[in-house]
Amino acid sequence: FVLDDRPGDGPDVRLADLDITYRGRADGLAARVAAFLERNGLTAGDVDLLMLGYNGDAVQDRAYHPVLALFPTATAAAFKHLCGEYCTANAFGMWLCWSALASGALPKEAVLREHASPFRRALFVDHFQLKDFSLVLLER
Repeated sequence: FVLDDRPGDGPDVRLADLDITYRGRADGLAARVAAFLERNGLTAGDVDLLMLGYNGDAVQDRAYHPVLALFPTATAAAFKHLCGEYCTANAFGMWLCWSALASGALPKEAVLREHASPFRRALFVDHFQLKDFSLVLLER
């Protein structure tokens, strides 16, 4: 898994957009996600896979609940229970998104809610300790 500005020999997955906020606020995360989609000319229905950074901490995980509710038809997945919570855990989560788009499959241990559709577009939403927020749009 390597990001490059030129297509390589691997699966055709591209990073379409990203939004990173340092010292952001969790209470506006769902609105920020909606604005991010709008900026890209998309609606929630255009997203096939929603990857969230649930880490098992009830206080921190509350930030994801309104985001999850925005995407009722997307397959929803999480990754931090597979790799742990640390400041660069989102690299693992992005790899998992890329892998799902490239292969069309997710490990069952990552799936929170499954919908039968091929993965063409993934939205990655993560925060580290309710401070540092990342939104990443990947497309196949």
